[in-house]
Amino acid sequence: MPPKTILENGLSQRVQQAMAVRGQAGQRLGDFILQRPKDIIHLSISDLAASVGVSEATVVRFCQQMGYKGYQDFKIHLSQALVHPIKRLDSQIECDDVPATILRKVGQTLQQTIDDTIHANQAASLAAAIDALRRARRIVIFGTAGSAVTARDAAYRLLKLGLAVWAYEDYHTAVQAAALLDARDVVFFISHSGTTRDVLALARKVQEQNVTILAMTKLGRSPLAALADIVLVTSSPESSYRSEAVASRVGQLLLIDTLFVGLYLQDPQGSNATVQRTRQAVADLCL
Repeated sequence: MPPKTILENGLSQRVQQAMAVRGQAGQRLGDFILQRPKDIIHLSISDLAASVGVSEATVVRFCQQMGYKGYQDFKIHLSQALVHPIKRLDSQIECDDVPATILRKVGQTLQQTIDDTIHANQAASLAAAIDALRRARRIVIFGTAGSAVTARDAAYRLLKLGLAVWAYEDYHTAVQAAALLDARDVVFFISHSGTTRDVLALARKVQEQNVTILAMTKLGRSPLAALADIVLVTSSPESSYRSEAVASRVGQLLLIDTLFVGLYLQDPQGSNATVQRTRQAVADLCL
C-alpha cells in the first residue's frame, strides 16, 4: 500500500513509478516526497539528501527518472501542484456507476494520461526522434498485440509525409525486413511494457547492424529502453476495469501526432504538398 499523500495531478504516480526502479535509496526518497511534499519546497538538494540519507546525485537521478530535468525543475512542478491542486473525482470505476459517471471517470483518466505523458518527455528526446525520422533512409515500425494498432497508425501518418515507412507486427516478417537495414535507417519500437520477447529480440538484432533504435514505452526502466538510442515515454494511471496499456494508447497517439507535426514543420510547404497528394489519391473513393 503506497503511503498516504496529498499530491495530485499525476505527481504521486510518477513518484511511485520512480520508486519501483531506483532501489532502496529510491524507496526512502520516494516515501519522503509522498509523506512530506510541502517540506520539499523549502529544502535544498543538500538538505533533502541529508534528511533521507542518500547522495545528491541520487536525488537528481530520481527526479530525472520522474521525467524532470533535475531537482529544481521537480520543485517547480511540485509547488504548482500544491498551490493549484486539481479537483478530480475518483477515477476508479464502481459497479453501480451510471454511464454518465463512467464517461466522466474515463475522460478524467485519459486526460491524466495526456498530462503525465507531456511532463514525462524531455524536449531533447522529442527533437532527436524527429531528426532521426527525418534523416532516415527507411523506417521500420514494430509493435505487437495492442501496440500493433499504434504502429500501423504511426506508419500511416508518416507515409502521408512521403517517408519510406513500413509497419510490422509479425516477428518473422519484421526480422527479414530488418536484415536489410543499416546505419542509415531507423527501427521504431512501440511496446508499452518494454519487455515483450519479440520486440527485444529484434532490437538486439538491429543494434548489431548499427541501426538507430527509437523506442516508445512506459515511464521507468525497461529492457527496451536500455537498448534504445532514443526513448519516448508514456505515463498512464492504473485502473481495475481495464489494463494500464489501454490508457497508455492515448499517450502513444499523443506522441505519434507530436512526431507528425514536428516532421511536418521541418518543411511546411513540401509536407503540405505531399499530404495533399496522398489525400487526392483516395479522394475518388469517397461518396
